[in-house]
Amino acid sequence: MEGKCWHVALALISIMLMSSSLAVIDHDKPNQPMHIPNYTISNQQPTLILQSNNGETFVDNFSISGTIWDDAFPSELYWQLEDAGEIIYQGSAINTLEENFSWQDPTTNSWSFSIEINVSSFPPCSCRLTAVVIDIEQQVSQVYLLLFINPDTNGLPPNLMITSPETGINWRGDLNISGVAVSEIGYQPTLEWAAIQSNQANHFCVRGVLSDYLTVENWRNDEVSYSGSDVFNFQIQSSEYEDGWWLFVSRAGDNAGNFSTISCTAIALHNQQPIAALSGTSEVNESQLAIFDASNSDDPVWGKDGLRFTFIVRKDGETNPPFIHDAGTEKSWSWYANQSGHFDVMVLVTDTSGLSNSTNLTLIVNNLPPTAAASIEGITFSTEETIRLPDEPLWTIDASDSSDTENDVGGLNFVWFVDGEPVSLGREQIMRREWIKDESKIHLITLSVTDDDGESDFIEVFVGIEGTQSDPLWDEPRSFTESMISAVGGETNMMAVFMVILLIISYVTFKITRSGKAGDIPKW
Repeated sequence: MEGKCWHVALALISIMLMSSSLAVIDHDKPNQPMHIPNYTISNQQPTLILQSNNGETFVDNFSISGTIWDDAFPSELYWQLEDAGEIIYQGSAINTLEENFSWQDPTTNSWSFSIEINVSSFPPCSCRLTAVVIDIEQQVSQVYLLLFINPDTNGLPPNLMITSPETGINWRGDLNISGVAVSEIGYQPTLEWAAIQSNQANHFCVRGVLSDYLTVENWRNDEVSYSGSDVFNFQIQSSEYEDGWWLFVSRAGDNAGNFSTISCTAIALHNQQPIAALSGTSEVNESQLAIFDASNSDDPVWGKDGLRFTFIVRKDGETNPPFIHDAGTEKSWSWYANQSGHFDVMVLVTDTSGLSNSTNLTLIVNNLPPTAAASIEGITFSTEETIRLPDEPLWTIDASDSSDTENDVGGLNFVWFVDGEPVSLGREQIMRREWIKDESKIHLITLSVTDDDGESDFIEVFVGIEGTQSDPLWDEPRSFTESMISAVGGETNMMAVFMVILLIISYVTFKITRSGKAGDIPKW
């Protein structure tokens, strides 16, 4: 795995600041105008090699050649000679660049260069030469070379550098430390290594050399092997070490007990999982927000910075893929509860090394039943009265005022009944008169509303048709007697009328009878 090397990054920034111009100047002609070569830029990383081998010996003045491949003329090319991590000599080789026109590649160009070094006045040195090229996109490549300079009669101690992994990276799992070890007279040096835990590891490892402020006490020589004449490696089970910053160091020795400077690389070990913690809503109604908080999650060594959070919601009993929300570095999240049921809510916490841990909680989402509301011909259903329908063949029935939670309201099912028999489906419908088969009596209209969880509500009302016997205001046709009673104002008045009629008849009868009897008496 790879990580960020903060020291290298800072070095690159410094190098970029050193590059003041993309122009090329011929220093033999200081008065010429600056010019920029006309190369096609494809943002290709420059490649750099030195035509020399590790472990070569040089005396006084010497030259080392090299080659650069890139898509454009470099912005900077410089070198530095280091002894025990200290820069003792440095210079620029940008003016020695010469293009190799024989290079046959349409996407890149090739340049040769040389590094001229005068060390006639230098003391004996087991040194390291570093060459650095920076292209016009500020991309950096560098190579290293182990050298022996001006050896005396006593010879020079072996030389060593760790080449991989680069210092400052994060690491977990098996760790393979590799590098180059050489001696002046060509034998393979003996190698030792050690591990030192330090929160200041990057400060104690400068230019690949361990600071004199640290003393290594426990050297080891196990797991070390050579894969060539000068390339070595040793395997480390990093899980055996606690999480934190570690210095992995190595040195090369000869038979006389002389040792090289101590080479080092600073590694941030990440083998311990982060701690996942989750709290939040345990019960909520549909269409409400459930809030989850994982801010108590932590990495015991590296802290909370850089932790990433993924929230996963799965409904119990479902085989469908779960809902996954990558919250990045946000530690809390709100979920819109759009369906009822029991849910498992998990947070997956991942650290910068890729290790993760998880925890979960149970969320109960309650379904709220719908509320039925209906109207017919614009008249709202009410169980307290009978609706009089106009004497028409069709009537409009509407359930648009029915309600439910936001997530369910769009999926409600509506069933209309007449006297308990289903007659129509849908929110807005036309009710046909023929559905009411008997117009001599009132009828019960019912609306049933059901949500996607099977929860239902209903509302009903009695209706009658104006001008029919089902009309609440319907009067039966009256008989003659009923009409007479109604005409005289009731049965009491009717009895009084009969009494008057009887009296009149009796009086008339009496008068007629009396008049007849008076005619039969003789007159004297």
